[in-house]
Amino acid sequence: MLNRVILIIALILCGGFAYLVSAQYQPLPIQEDLNQKILGKWVAEDDSDILMLYHSDGKLISYYKGVFYGERKWEFTDVCDRANVRDLQEWDYGILKITAIDDESDYMCYVVQGLESVLTLLRIPEGNLLIYDRVVE
Repeated sequence: MLNRVILIIALILCGGFAYLVSAQYQPLPIQEDLNQKILGKWVAEDDSDILMLYHSDGKLISYYKGVFYGERKWEFTDVCDRANVRDLQEWDYGILKITAIDDESDYMCYVVQGLESVLTLLRIPEGNLLIYDRVVE
């Protein structure tokens, strides 16, 4: 009888813990939505000569003063350096990883804090804040 009582209490506690964990976890926006939202042209707020183009094939093309500056790859990911989606705040959109085309070890990590008409990126681990406005054509 005592074993049954202990088993029932253990099941109740496990179920309660699972509920608390699931209730606190706020799922991030669906990855496909993020991939669609970031597509297009973005101009830096602090320097309008910087233009970034996010393409659906995962390429990021940058221009400075209208001249091609470079090409990298972009992707949303669950983990990048010290950033993990489980540690994000409820207002964060996700983690963006930008990588050199020819060198996977050359990459930068950003927490996406805004992704509507304004793209707000927090560089990890430095904490630099980059803000871009969507170019509407």
